[in-house]
Amino acid sequence: MQHALPLRRLLRDHRPERLYSPYTDWLWACPDVPQVITCHDLIPLHWPNSRRARWRSRFWLPQQLQRAALVVAISRSVADQLIATGLSASRIVVVTNGIEPQAHPIQAPSSRDCLVLARHAPHKNLALALNGFAALLAREPRWPGRLVVVGAPGRCTAALRRQERELGLTDRVSWCSGLPASALDALMRSCFCLISPSLMEGFDYPLLEAQALGLPTLASRIPVHEELHQEASLLFELQDHGDTMACLLQRLDREPALWRQLSQAGLRNTAVHTSQHQANHLHQLLQAPLP
Repeated sequence: MQHALPLRRLLRDHRPERLYSPYTDWLWACPDVPQVITCHDLIPLHWPNSRRARWRSRFWLPQQLQRAALVVAISRSVADQLIATGLSASRIVVVTNGIEPQAHPIQAPSSRDCLVLARHAPHKNLALALNGFAALLAREPRWPGRLVVVGAPGRCTAALRRQERELGLTDRVSWCSGLPASALDALMRSCFCLISPSLMEGFDYPLLEAQALGLPTLASRIPVHEELHQEASLLFELQDHGDTMACLLQRLDREPALWRQLSQAGLRNTAVHTSQHQANHLHQLLQAPLP
């Protein structure tokens, strides 16, 4: 929306001392006003979804980062990646994202369905979720639940559906491209746990959204998950074809106390990462002198 605004007229009428963008976009129309921009992740540098995204992330993004007076990173993991690209640490501040608290968190699982919220993109690593669920069924042939994947199809869809058939999961995986907010809320409340097998994330909102409902979460052992979810999720390895994931799911099923413990840990985590805390931090940042 910011690019559709009459920027020159707004600048003339309001004469701002600085500009803040919730996106990684430095406004070229306002070169004389100090700008604070937000970097959510650097995933396009590693897994671009198009040739345009590849060129933008390699050549356009660095120019915007270097011109910004300050860059807000949504996690320490993103800050570390920015530093690795050559951006000075003195021009980066970490303000983690937040979420609204949810009423009436679930108290016990009502099914054994395992949920994944991710589009069919390479870095989302849905292949590992399929391998892990197949490994769980090998250990627990009578497992009563499904693997439910909610996310938009993409370049990986055909390979994922082929893998589903090869693993014998055709009747055990449910694919959904998207749901309205109310239906998604109801689905999350009905599941056994949420799984995030990602290779890279800037923050990983689905984990926090599940935790806000009291739904236990399992996550891949990547830097941002260790940073933000070490105490609130069960972390599994990326390189063992889903064996760790299967073991953790089996343990979560056999130990009801662990399910309740993880549910409470998630609620405590979301109490720290609230949208109000995020807004307060940003307000303080925008009031303070720029470096």
